[in-house]
Parts: sequence; structure tokens; C-alpha cells
Amino acid sequence: MPTDVFYWVLNMSILGSAAGLILLLLRRIKKIPRRIVYTLWIVPLIRFVIPFGVPFEYSVAELLKDTTGRIVTVHPNHVLVEGSTMMNAVGVASDYFPITYKTERLRIIFEWANLAWIVVAAIIVLLVAVAYVLTMRSVNKCTRVRDNFYVSDGVGGPTVFGIVRPKIVFPSGADVDESRFALLHEMVHVRRLDNLWRLVAVTVCAVHWFNPFVWIFLKYFLTDMEHSADEAVLRRLDEAERTEYARSLVDYAARGSVLTSAFGGAGLRGRIENILSYKKMTAFAAVCVILLSLLVAVVLITNAI
Repeated sequence: MPTDVFYWVLNMSILGSAAGLILLLLRRIKKIPRRIVYTLWIVPLIRFVIPFGVPFEYSVAELLKDTTGRIVTVHPNHVLVEGSTMMNAVGVASDYFPITYKTERLRIIFEWANLAWIVVAAIIVLLVAVAYVLTMRSVNKCTRVRDNFYVSDGVGGPTVFGIVRPKIVFPSGADVDESRFALLHEMVHVRRLDNLWRLVAVTVCAVHWFNPFVWIFLKYFLTDMEHSADEAVLRRLDEAERTEYARSLVDYAARGSVLTSAFGGAGLRGRIENILSYKKMTAFAAVCVILLSLLVAVVLITNAI
């Protein structure tokens, strides 16, 4: 039934929000590299898009079992992993597969809510698609310098456009050869397919548009994306070059769109502070952070027993 989809979308939205809020608390620990925090955003993403999970005794969901609702066992025909369960945080159904609501009034409410959800989500997806097409059309007017490096009057700073065969576009008059740090930063975005992850994040927001937390998460996700790209560059620079990198960032203080990676966007002041205070981690500290991150991912992505 169509309303079954919205029921589980609402359920995923609650669990994804819980995982995202825990990650927001974790990211306040400044010693954790932003590249690790950026990677950990995959955990809320999975919670927002996959309704089932594997039960685990030490899952965070086990601690929240009383507030996240009953466990729904998924029939093997519905999933690839046998023994998967769903955390039923909504809790207004008496039976599942298909959903049977406890009262007729609840059924009617969810039918109307489902209709509103589909309409608004479709509008947001359409607007994003139009914005992407218009953006790519403007990029097609730029002038190629070499390889995938271009210049254009339509950008205020180095920016990556596109997902397939992405283009790094500099402002007209910029000397690509002298913009070494900006180029290194944008090449990190290209190598990591960050514009694809931006599109995925925006699509998740379109699906969960009714949840205010997803828009907050999107803001911090994009900020961490830029900070982690900065870190990837800083690891290759000495102290003097890091200062020059920060100065270059100020020179290109321009904001991009939610669908593009701009060198001078996403929390300029915070990025400058992180750049100037950056210190390389020791091997032991790196191992500890990675193990902590894996532990966090496991306990957040699994379900209660």
C-alpha cells in the first residue's frame, strides 16, 4: 500500500535524526579530524534511507529501546540479510507488511500525509533538477584552459561543477598556474566525488523534507565536506604554506550553491581557524580515532535485539 511507504519513511526519519544528533555531539570534539567526521555522515544517511538493520546487543538503539518502539522482524523475502529487523519508532500500527493501523482515523491521517509527502518531495526534486540543469548550462559557456580546468565570468571563486566529468571553473582573469592551493582543494572534491554526495544529501532532504533536522544536518555535512577537503590539502603543506593557503582562501571568499563545491564557501571563519591551528596526528592517535569511529558507526547503524 502507498501509505506503507510513508510510514517507514517517517520511521527512518526518526532513527536518522537520532543518529545525526549523536554525530553533532561527536563532531564537537575538536581533536577528531574533520575527514573522519565527514565519513561518519554515512551513518545517518544509511538510517535515513534503509528501514531495516541487523540486531546488535550493544547498539545505541538497545539503550533507547523503550522510546524507539517495538522491534519488527522482517520476513526473509523482503531483505537480503536474514534476521534483519526494523525499529518501529512510529508505533501506530497493529500489524506490518502490509501496515494495519490501530484506528480508522490513523489510516486516514496517514493517507493524507502520504499524499502531501509525495507532492512536496516531487516539487523539491523538480526544483533541484532545474537548478542543476541551469547550472550546467552556465558552465557550458565557460572557456577551457586545459584538461578539466575552465574560466568563467559567472563564478566568484574556484568551483567544481558537475558529477560526470566534473569541471573545475576559475573566475575569468585568474591564473590557474598561480592558484595552486585552490586547485589542490578542488581536486580533492573531484577525487572524492563530493558533488555526487552533495546530490545524494539533497535528495535525502527532499525525501525527508518534513523533518527540520535533515536541513540542519545538510548544513553541517557541507561544512564538514569543506573542512575535510582543507585537511586533505594541509597534510601536504608545511607551516608557511598553510598560512598562504589560509590567505588564498580569504582571497576567494565566494559562496557556491548547494550543488557545487566552492573553494571559498561553507563557514569561512571556521575554516581559517582550523587551517591555522592544524596539527598532524600521530600514528597512535590516528589508530585510536579510527577505532572510535568504527565503534560509533557500529553502535549507531545496528538495531536493538
